[in-house]
Amino acid sequence: MFQSLASIDNLQPEMNEGYSKKIFEWLDVKLGVKHDRGYILFTDPGSGQIGYMSTTLRKILGSSEYKLEGLMS
Repeated sequence: MFQSLASIDNLQPEMNEGYSKKIFEWLDVKLGVKHDRGYILFTDPGSGQIGYMSTTLRKILGSSEYKLEGLMS
């Protein structure tokens, strides 16, 4: 089993061990998948690497021209 977890400007290596533990505990309890049966890839591409509305999220989130609510609709 291979899982991928992505977050924008939020994942930090020192926190990934805790995320890994909680995710594998959940997989074991809910699905019976043991922690030695898969991998998790933690990916944080950064807001400058995500395109949206003909620009990047870095530009959108750093600009007063755009509102975060607009991204959620």
